[in-house]
Amino acid sequence: MDSQDRELERFKTQINLLEYAVSEYGYEVDRAESSVSNAVLRASNDKICVNLSSNGHWIYWSPRNDSDSGTIIDFLQNRGVGSLGNVRQKLRPIVSSTIVLNNSTYIPKLKAFTEDRESVLKSYHRTKVNSYHPYLRNERHIPETTLGHPTFKGRIREDEYGNAIFPHYDSEGICGFSRKNKDFTGFSKNGRRGLWCSRAMSGNSLIVITESVIDALSYHALHKGFGGTFISIDGQLSTSQIELLRKLFEKLDDEKTVIVGMDNDYAGEKYFLQIERLFNETAPKQVTLKKDVPILKDWNEDLASESARFEHLRARLQEAADQADRGEFSDATPEQIMAEVKTKLEAKDKTLF
Repeated sequence: MDSQDRELERFKTQINLLEYAVSEYGYEVDRAESSVSNAVLRASNDKICVNLSSNGHWIYWSPRNDSDSGTIIDFLQNRGVGSLGNVRQKLRPIVSSTIVLNNSTYIPKLKAFTEDRESVLKSYHRTKVNSYHPYLRNERHIPETTLGHPTFKGRIREDEYGNAIFPHYDSEGICGFSRKNKDFTGFSKNGRRGLWCSRAMSGNSLIVITESVIDALSYHALHKGFGGTFISIDGQLSTSQIELLRKLFEKLDDEKTVIVGMDNDYAGEKYFLQIERLFNETAPKQVTLKKDVPILKDWNEDLASESARFEHLRARLQEAADQADRGEFSDATPEQIMAEVKTKLEAKDKTLF
């Protein structure tokens, strides 16, 4: 490698492209979409992702323009700097420390990642948010009140083929995503299974773990007014997913309640026992674990079944009556609440769902 090539290598490795884009081109970090290995930057109508590759190069790419990607050299040339000679003149003062970048704004520290994760992120950032996906509304009967709830914001997307996209997360951010549509289930190429999760809203003391993402959405719909954080293992429980749950349980330092709502079948019971054992080994004593089982095979079947929906209503109102009987609230007596149960069940008041 000659001296000119070594200089280009220093540009690619020694100049933090994330800091450079923020300082010199006015980009801002989108904290909501960024992770420990992927920074999402926005400026006017532009959006780019910046990463630190495993070979030490700072790289970037645009979800909207495949030709706008590469190292800091490509970044400058794609923004009108011109020849490689112009690029050298612009970057030499930074490498020699005669120019210091302005780092007054928020700059996350990124971890290096693999080519597989880069491939997954590029595919993921080409999808778009679509909370009200027709497959979820029409085929899976998820009501708009659930799909539009703030806790699921950004957790349901759509790819260029019209499939619903559910991102999986590990300790470094997005690691893969599942695809769902009528008569179709798939997973991202080069992706790894992690955990799908809703947003953690402030004040939530409940965590619900379900077998599929559809079940998590259905559980929310069946339990109106339920304020919780939802997590899905998305159909299986691998070693890496168990490790992610272990880390989650270890960090539960408040008096939270974990509800495990697996499918009502042999596999669902097996998953519950695995999670229960893991919880008992790792979770603090003040955290409670509860088991919840759908009436039919899974929570989505319960949501689609009128009789099952009313059984859930009956159970919820019975629980409220029991609370009143214990004096936990005073605005209604058990008799008044059970009278309401009878009235709504006889009228089949579907507005409750």
